[in-house]
Amino acid sequence: MDAELRREAATLRIMGSEKAAEYLIQHYPRGSRRSGDALVLVQHLSWRVADQMRLARHYLGGQPHASARVFEAFASFMSLRSFAQAVRDVWPERPDDQQLFRYNLGTAIRKYETSEANTAVIDALLNEH
Repeated sequence: MDAELRREAATLRIMGSEKAAEYLIQHYPRGSRRSGDALVLVQHLSWRVADQMRLARHYLGGQPHASARVFEAFASFMSLRSFAQAVRDVWPERPDDQQLFRYNLGTAIRKYETSEANTAVIDALLNEH
C-alpha cells in the first residue's frame, strides 16, 4: 500500500465502520478507476458484519469481473458464510455472465477449502446456479 492509501486508511479508521463504508462507496465507486484502491483499503480496515456485506454487495455486484481480484479481496477478511451470502445476493442472471462470474469466484475461493465444512459451502455456492 502506498503512502496515499495509508493516509486514506488512517482517515477511514477514524470515521468508524459505517461512515467509512459509505465514504468508500461514494468516493471509490464500483467500476471506476479508483475501485481497485477500494479493494486494497477494505482489506486493511476492521468492518462490522453489516458493513462488510454492504461493501461486498456493492463491489461484487454489476458486471462479471475480468479477474478474481474482487472476490479475493472480500474472501480474505469475511467469514466464508457471509461471503457466500453476499455472492448469492449479486449472482448475475444471464448465463453467459454466470460462467465468467463462477470461474473467477472459484479461482478465488478454492484456497479456502481447509475443512470439509468449507468445501461443502464452496461446492454448494459454485453449483447453485
